[in-house]
Amino acid sequence: ALSLYKLGGAAGGSDFDPKGKSEIEVMRFCQSFMDELYRYLGPDQDFPAEDVGVGPREMGFLFGQYRRLSGHFQGNFTGPKIFWSGSSFRTEATGYGLVFFARVVLADMNKELKGLRCAISGSGKIAMHVLEKLLSCEAIPVTVSDSEGYLFDGDGFDYVKYTLIRNIKAQQRSLKEYLKTFPRAKYINDAKPWGSNMPCTGQAVDILRKAKVHVAPAKATAAGSSR
Repeated sequence: ALSLYKLGGAAGGSDFDPKGKSEIEVMRFCQSFMDELYRYLGPDQDFPAEDVGVGPREMGFLFGQYRRLSGHFQGNFTGPKIFWSGSSFRTEATGYGLVFFARVVLADMNKELKGLRCAISGSGKIAMHVLEKLLSCEAIPVTVSDSEGYLFDGDGFDYVKYTLIRNIKAQQRSLKEYLKTFPRAKYINDAKPWGSNMPCTGQAVDILRKAKVHVAPAKATAAGSSR
């Protein structure tokens, strides 16, 4: 509906949890997964994309097995690697694009991001690029979340705090570690803002609109990515 192309969309995955797994275990799972999936992929069919728990490493394992099974080098995987038919800016595109989208919407309302307090769901690749771009727009991000709950810093995140969060996530530690450096913040267990893969129901949209909260379709907000 938002482009001139006949595009559809669906999402799927697996129940494999990569946390605590060795690189060999992750590679073997990706290869086994592709053994069953490859016949349904192609430039005119479906293609895999990065998402929760799936980054450049996993896409490399998947594409390598796909190439071995299909017998050709015809890439149709999204990712930051050019030889997967990806883009060198793919990693940042979705997160940056979301902020650009919000900036355009606000401009239409004669508003700007500067000084606005923003809640972010997640703390993975997309969420961290959203946080980074919000800081460059002088907004005030106050939340990020992980699988155990969410972190709230009423003072707002800055570039120092952003770097700390990145380091915590790079070491696969809980966001609770943030409180050791910034004890004024709060970590709320077993709770989190809505995630990007959990769209609002019609009833929820009605409630948000009655509260004068603007809602945008995920297809538009994520249009900065190559999906």
